[in-house]
Amino acid sequence: MKKFLHILQENKVPLALVSGSSPDIIEEILSVTRLSPFFDAVVSSENVKKGKPEPDVFLEAARQLAIRPEHCLVVEDSPYGVEAAKRAGMYCVAIPYLAEKPLPDGFQKADYLVKEGMRCFSAEKTFAWLRQIAILHEKSKGTPLEQGSSFNTFP
Repeated sequence: MKKFLHILQENKVPLALVSGSSPDIIEEILSVTRLSPFFDAVVSSENVKKGKPEPDVFLEAARQLAIRPEHCLVVEDSPYGVEAAKRAGMYCVAIPYLAEKPLPDGFQKADYLVKEGMRCFSAEKTFAWLRQIAILHEKSKGTPLEQGSSFNTFP
């Protein structure tokens, strides 16, 4: 996942981290993992009225980044997170935390599903898919997308 964060950062994609954990726990994890520099915004479910599967946390992250929800990408590891992302009107990549068969139905709502979980995740393939979505989005809307400002990820 760190490789994916590097690719997104190199392409000037603004990033937000959204979590159901408390702000203190998020801060501690970002500090220990040294991932803080990747994120332009951090949103805890404690910062909104309702947590996942409601879309509030993702909508708040989009608001903080000043980017329309339909231009955001969520990377999720839970079915509730996938549901929240889709309710927010965002694209969603699902990477199940536990890739046990059968996967919960909620994962099927994702736009891009890594069925085998993190062990089969490819930063390059996912970014190539993201670029394709950006191209299709540009063609369907008839307006150019600003490089690096149109999609976001919420690991």
